[in-house]
Amino acid sequence: AYSIGNPNCTGIGFVKSTDGGATFSSQQQIASVNQIGVFDGANRYKLKSNRIRVNSHPSISVDPVNGYIYVVYATKSINGDADVMLVKSTNNGISWSTPLKINNDNTNTDQWFPWVDINPSGEINVVFYDSRVDPVNNDLSEVYIARSTDGGSTFSNFNASNSPFQPQALPNSPSGYFMSEKFNKWNIDANVINHRAVTIVLGTNQIVSQFRTTQSGTTIKNQLLESSLTGNGTIDLADPWLIDFNESPYGMRNQGMIAPFKSRTSPFLPDYTTSYGSDVYKGVFLNQNLTFDPNLPIYSVRAQSTQTINGYTSYFQNWSAINAAPQDVSALTTGVVFTNSNAVVTANYKGHLISNSTSGLSSNSQRKVVRTDDGKQHLVYESMNQVWYTYSTDGGSTWLQEQKVDYLGGNSKSASIAQSNDGLNKVYVVYQRDAVAADNYPKIILAEF
Repeated sequence: AYSIGNPNCTGIGFVKSTDGGATFSSQQQIASVNQIGVFDGANRYKLKSNRIRVNSHPSISVDPVNGYIYVVYATKSINGDADVMLVKSTNNGISWSTPLKINNDNTNTDQWFPWVDINPSGEINVVFYDSRVDPVNNDLSEVYIARSTDGGSTFSNFNASNSPFQPQALPNSPSGYFMSEKFNKWNIDANVINHRAVTIVLGTNQIVSQFRTTQSGTTIKNQLLESSLTGNGTIDLADPWLIDFNESPYGMRNQGMIAPFKSRTSPFLPDYTTSYGSDVYKGVFLNQNLTFDPNLPIYSVRAQSTQTINGYTSYFQNWSAINAAPQDVSALTTGVVFTNSNAVVTANYKGHLISNSTSGLSSNSQRKVVRTDDGKQHLVYESMNQVWYTYSTDGGSTWLQEQKVDYLGGNSKSASIAQSNDGLNKVYVVYQRDAVAADNYPKIILAEF
């Protein structure tokens, strides 16, 4: 069963196949439809003050007992509101009954988006949205079920909602109409695994699968500090809510607090649609575990201590974030809370022997390289407002990972290096440091290595 006409549905069509879907019968119109909603001029029909997009698409089901076919759909009544209708066929779709209105309200309010299912005993159940609770404004809505135990001749209606709600387009989703929520947790405990066995204890009166809106604009990336270009390389994320584990008898589920780290190419976007192998993250939750409680699930990021980024050997320095809060900015592995949309979490790296300063090594009056009596070569240079020191034991072919000279981390510059002449093979670096919180005055500093 399907809609005839788009976006203005004028009828319900029906075709059938008797050869497993290889061929289908000619189209048969089994009901006429007056499209529900108000046309918005942009190829869409809407209800509820134009807040939500609607259609008259049908739902079909077959009685497993006698093979009768049932089709439900929504159509606009003569009063302008939407009603749910049912047609049935008792002869394999050759002929169809007169449409029957199955919502039994006595109001001029909307009933829409029906779905039909028939249980093994032949009981027909149709679920739909219903605004009969608000006959004055036709705005507040509930979920109703219409049930028939006599083959669709008559229906009783009952409310399946806890309380009325105002239908809204989903926020923060493409065009406002596509699903941006996913499973977050059960209401009974902190275990966020979606498919699992539970023990029902005395006093438990309901178990609720709770969904929350996710954000799609998150970026997790590497950054070479000496460059304005986003760094490549790899970066890891452990997502307790990622559906990635196939476990019998539950099928695909998430792994909760034992979720493994997965390595991704930087920049990594855990958005609604991008597939990483078979993994689709479907966005991230905001403000999840703000206190970094070790007994609660949390997103975690992990950086490599050393890797090649943008062609340079690079060493991890720290984490920085926009609209997110890393638990420990200095640790390779840290929990992280995404606090707002468009969050950016960055692993910052120092490129080996590179500088963002044109005068990082050049100076007419300051020595940058010396050689001690043990054959080591020693180097200082400036980059990112810091003075860096390293040395080589093989004549300059390779150099050890450099280190910051100033332990207070203040802005440093104008470095010069000299070696001792006492046989101890020490080197001394003198440099200028700007005022820092621990020392309110600029200083000329001498460091020994």
